[in-house]
Amino acid sequence: MKFLAARGQCNREEVSMCSSVVIYEDQNGQQYFEIRYAEYIQQKVLERFAIEEGDVVSILALAYLIKYPEYKYRKKILIKEEELMLVFEDLNMAAIYDLYHKIENAEEVEVDSFRHYHLI
Repeated sequence: MKFLAARGQCNREEVSMCSSVVIYEDQNGQQYFEIRYAEYIQQKVLERFAIEEGDVVSILALAYLIKYPEYKYRKKILIKEEELMLVFEDLNMAAIYDLYHKIENAEEVEVDSFRHYHLI
């Protein structure tokens, strides 16, 4: 799987919802995966994990696919607080940030085995 982009944003107009998206390429061509969640959950994630403020929304979909690769062909999911907290459990956050920064800098990032990349 080759990662092409990872980004996110929060919409504060009607209901405070956030959207985290990762775009990747695999044998079926270019795909995207999106996670939506209530914005208030971000503060709880920041209190529990070593994640920089504002980065939760940017790295969530990437971290989710790394932890749960079986979801890669789902286009969009809505997750609750408990599920979101589980995403970051037992992940190597330094490796996630390294991967995210490589994607952000438009480097070629191809991952065959997440365990080999030391993300899990």
